[in-house]
Amino acid sequence: PQQPRTQAALAAALAVLVLVVGSLEDGAFARLGLVGIALLGIALGSLMVLPLAASDVTIAAAALGVAAALSTMLVGAALDSEPMLLAGAVAAASGWSIAHMVARGEDRTLAAVVRAALSGRASPPTSRLRSTPRVPQGVPAADAALPLAYARRVVIVPGYGLASAQAHHSLAALGALLTSRGTEVRYAVHPLAGRTPGHIGTLLAEADVAYGELLDPDALGGVFSETDVALVVGANDVVNPVGLDDGGPLAGIDPLEVDRARRVIVLKRSLRPGHAGVDNPLLRSPQVTLVLGDAGESLTALIGAVSAA
Repeated sequence: PQQPRTQAALAAALAVLVLVVGSLEDGAFARLGLVGIALLGIALGSLMVLPLAASDVTIAAAALGVAAALSTMLVGAALDSEPMLLAGAVAAASGWSIAHMVARGEDRTLAAVVRAALSGRASPPTSRLRSTPRVPQGVPAADAALPLAYARRVVIVPGYGLASAQAHHSLAALGALLTSRGTEVRYAVHPLAGRTPGHIGTLLAEADVAYGELLDPDALGGVFSETDVALVVGANDVVNPVGLDDGGPLAGIDPLEVDRARRVIVLKRSLRPGHAGVDNPLLRSPQVTLVLGDAGESLTALIGAVSAA
């Protein structure tokens, strides 16, 4: 909340200083005011750009090019210079097109980047907020085992489906098998996973999963971008990217962003929505491999296939 207020204060000070300098005649005070305008502009621009995610910076740079072109237009209008006015208009139009194309290439929207610049939060990819035409198709567990068998880092995301299938011992056996093959295995348990808080953690403890293998809830945000395979077992709402939409039906759930992993394997009983009754576009993502069926049976098949790989 501090950042928007600081930005608003800088913008207001900048506007006032521009009006004051505009009313002064050329002189020492006017030149000093121009220096102040430049410094305030740098500070405001830095506050808007520095908090952005790396994927948003190129879009912000293109958008700032549009702002520079608009400034050229204003100077041309003030000086009654038609060449400057025309050049600024052409540069603004082309810059806007470039910014739009860059945003699409980065799977963002310009509006989302602007909101991110004003709030200090990275904008989510648009694909996480809408379904794609891909129809999810289940594959045999043996086909999904190959990425697991040769992954260096695996993060397992258990959910209520694991509990209902009473498959936590099979999950722990799979984790132990992967660890014995040299894979780094960690468990990411969403605070809302299961029927009650702590439900899934208790099951993992019963299956003798070491406490050190559980990721700290505060560290769940960026772990998936460094993960080879995210294995989602019986979790749905807590990995549903619709929860990233502040105005969506799952707003506030703060889902685990498993789609940042290089590969996602989802073990799910069926294609039906989760407890919240909201369709999960994650299942349509190109990097997702879907294994349909009972979690216990799927895990047993995965253990056999990984052992044979």
